[in-house]
Amino acid sequence: MQEYTRTILLTDADGDGHAQEYMVFRATCFRDPSFGEHPESHHEFCSTRPEKTTAIYKFDPEKNQMILISPTYHRSQSNQVYTPWNNVAVIDSISGDFDFDQKADQIVLFKDKIVFYYSSDRLAGQLPLYNEDLGQSGSSEMNVLALKQPMPFELLILIMMVSWS
Repeated sequence: MQEYTRTILLTDADGDGHAQEYMVFRATCFRDPSFGEHPESHHEFCSTRPEKTTAIYKFDPEKNQMILISPTYHRSQSNQVYTPWNNVAVIDSISGDFDFDQKADQIVLFKDKIVFYYSSDRLAGQLPLYNEDLGQSGSSEMNVLALKQPMPFELLILIMMVSWS
């Protein structure tokens, strides 16, 4: 499993009742061009791991390794724009049963929004994917830039507390 990420979430992404999938929230892989040229192998690697997409891995005991169970994505080098990874990367994420259906849900915090993935909004076996190129997102999104107070992290904690009460 090779990725560029800031955070990974262990959760039950496939809805089978077992938290054994890793949601990898991809960050900027392409490096700042001001540092000079990079090998073609680096560009090929990055083109299959576009920023602002989600990869989901599950451990395969027969192969003794993590297996990608989510779709593969490709974004050509010409469509990649270098952005400092703190500007677009997922900041944090949590998993819990927020819609009270006895299945795992996910809440993902970006710099500018919170994305909610409710299992009740997905078909059985459907993965909670994020890919802006394909218009994939969660059940709903909340723009946190429009909020003055509380700060996004504090808001996420508040949402967790309300969901668990």
